[in-house]
Amino acid sequence: YVSATYCAVCDNDGHTWATDAFATIQSAINAGGQNIFVLPGIYEEQIALADGVNLVGSGPEVTILAPPAGASSSAASRAPASDLADSTLVGYWPFDGSLADDTGNGNNGTYAGHNGGATYSTDVPAALPGGSSIDFQGGEAIMVKHSDSLLFDQAFTVAYWVQGTAAEMAGKTMGKPGNTGAGEVKWEVQDADGSGNRSRMATYNSPGWDFGPEYDASDVGWRHVAYVVRIQDGVRYQDLYLNGAYVSTVGGNRATSSLGNTTPLWFGSGGDGGFSNPSFTTSGLLDDVALWNTALSADDIAALASGAKSPADWINRPMVSAGMAGDARVAHLTIEGDDLYDGVRVKQGNITLQRLVIRNTNIAVASDGNRAAVTLINNTVVNNVDGVQTRNCGSLDQRNTALAYNQGAAVDLQSCGATDPVAAWSFDEGSGSTAFDDSGNGHDGALTNGAAWTTSAAPIGVENPYALTLDGVDDYVRIPDSDALDFDTDDDFTVSVWIKPGSTQFPTGSNQDSDVVEKWSQHQGRYPFVIRYYNQNAGSNEGKVYVERYDGGHAPKITSSSSINDGQWHQVTFVRSGGATGTLNLYVDGVLEGSTADTTTGTTVNTSDLYIGQRGDNINRFNGLV
Repeated sequence: YVSATYCAVCDNDGHTWATDAFATIQSAINAGGQNIFVLPGIYEEQIALADGVNLVGSGPEVTILAPPAGASSSAASRAPASDLADSTLVGYWPFDGSLADDTGNGNNGTYAGHNGGATYSTDVPAALPGGSSIDFQGGEAIMVKHSDSLLFDQAFTVAYWVQGTAAEMAGKTMGKPGNTGAGEVKWEVQDADGSGNRSRMATYNSPGWDFGPEYDASDVGWRHVAYVVRIQDGVRYQDLYLNGAYVSTVGGNRATSSLGNTTPLWFGSGGDGGFSNPSFTTSGLLDDVALWNTALSADDIAALASGAKSPADWINRPMVSAGMAGDARVAHLTIEGDDLYDGVRVKQGNITLQRLVIRNTNIAVASDGNRAAVTLINNTVVNNVDGVQTRNCGSLDQRNTALAYNQGAAVDLQSCGATDPVAAWSFDEGSGSTAFDDSGNGHDGALTNGAAWTTSAAPIGVENPYALTLDGVDDYVRIPDSDALDFDTDDDFTVSVWIKPGSTQFPTGSNQDSDVVEKWSQHQGRYPFVIRYYNQNAGSNEGKVYVERYDGGHAPKITSSSSINDGQWHQVTFVRSGGATGTLNLYVDGVLEGSTADTTTGTTVNTSDLYIGQRGDNINRFNGLV
């Protein structure tokens, strides 16, 4: 590292090896054993560990340094992340082979459509070398579940790269469609209207639209688009920037109340037409979408369009990011950080960190996610804000690692065992209209239309004074939607319930199932799990239970071999295991009743509430005890 040069990757003499090529670092170490210094600060300059990559050798071959105060982090003069620490970036989707939100705010996307999954293209803007873009082909979209971070209070900025003809982009590029009815608010972006090459953003406060400034979308090449929504003197304005240059401003006449709503954010669709209606979806390429909950300056937008800045510059980026499947090892590495950065963050893969020195970072090592496994061997972790953490069920194996002088927790291991459910309802309240979530995670349920307590409780072997009685006519329990209650295509899960079915069910019309637990309402089109009881309309299946999940095209299902319409309590358990090649299992009273392959390939995530005792559209209610 030579202070006068600020190389992204350079040797002791200041010769530049590369700005984003991991292979160059590897070959330099193998060839000369020199001290290689890496200056991080932007996404392209992070070391992403691929399968089988090792940084090994004799001595401290690689040192990673935080950018010096006031220094730019590459020849492109990108602002150092330390200058942007107080930013308000709430979502960033680079679409580099995944739908993840790179901010760490958890606003990850899930695929919705009939094409079997998201399609990526290596066609990217010249200002974003490497990586990939998302290739929309019509009739599909990316859904981001609502979170409070997306609840914009009047001002926000959306910036993105897009490529496509007017005909291809005739649908909605993105949007947050809003809750219907009085007071509806929403916003959406359209990058061509299919007839006049017109592109615009629109915001809506019931009962009408404010249409923002437009640009000529006849140029089919890559273009950088930014819309800024802001309030000035009681008027909402929309500013449009194209390829970094200011285009125009339109002032609206609607109420300047918050544009926030609790519906999902959609890419490739405005959301209000879903993904099944091609007129509401778009074709073409989309890349590097970012959302801020404030109005960006013209200088910031120009820098984003030129490549001088990246949305990643607004993120506390780890010095070393391991996010690939497979095994990798990093050895003989010194991370000399800045407390605005994390040291090593592992999202996926089995990563071994050996003989590292990590100091002066925010979090030295984070094993983040249930697909992350970190092994620490003979490392030194000193003078960090926090030492070693596991998050979101990440795993950690620590051997002979010295942790000292860290300001916060030296080791912070989040519990994630079989005794720590995501949600649990014992129904032991005995009074009131709330079924509290015993897990402590706040997923409390509302007893509705007369669902009541009973002392005829299940024989579970511990104190269990009450159960819930449902009349099969209008009783049910509703638990609000939460990301924690959604299990996507490859997620493993267990859902277990004790039930005592009534002798007679009251089905809706000729429907054969009375629904015990499910996260689905019919307009959602897909669901992560359901547990259902066959009623008297089911013929030879009467009294049996079945479990199922659905991605919009595949619905793997298991029906029990035994019937449980004997007036007794029975435990029904639905288990999915095996990760990407999953298997579904159904157990009744602890006995395996059947198994099948999980054939879902698209997302099973939805925004439905969780229901106990009915389907989400107020049909197929269950009569009995739970």
